[in-house]
Amino acid sequence: MIDKRLDERGRLRTFALAAVALSTAAIALTWTDRPGPASQPAAVAPSSEASPPRNVAVDARPRARAPRRPSRHLRRTARLFLRTYLPYLYGQARLRALKASSPALRRRLARDRRPVPPAARRRRPRVRALRLGGLVQDAGAWSVTARIADGDVAAYPIELLIAERDGRLVVVQTGGE
Repeated sequence: MIDKRLDERGRLRTFALAAVALSTAAIALTWTDRPGPASQPAAVAPSSEASPPRNVAVDARPRARAPRRPSRHLRRTARLFLRTYLPYLYGQARLRALKASSPALRRRLARDRRPVPPAARRRRPRVRALRLGGLVQDAGAWSVTARIADGDVAAYPIELLIAERDGRLVVVQTGGE
């Protein structure tokens, strides 16, 4: 009986030590993966990009320029796009009514069109909030998140990427594309 208790205690001790080791490793990984202020996107001076490391090949394609006054112009572009995109998304408007979108986005939307259920057609989506993100360096575009309420249980987000193309701001990507 004493041998059985010792064996159980040994197993419990081993389990406890393994749990402590795993939780310590998880905490250490969490702390090292946290982005610091240096990895945050720069919202003040979007044109000041750091030079790439010497061993990385530089992409020769021209990048989209960031707008001079991002907040006002980005909000206006996002609202104009969403005012036409939401009716399209809910099957209440045609694709050609879409404004402030890039030609490539229009082509993708036309190609990936899915049928809209009748219940969704009856909803009236509204933009409840817009949150401007930072400049997404890889895409050369600004991130904007819109909070949409359509009368259903909960509001949902729509992510937009807005870039300057041919001298004007346009949405180049939406949601989970």
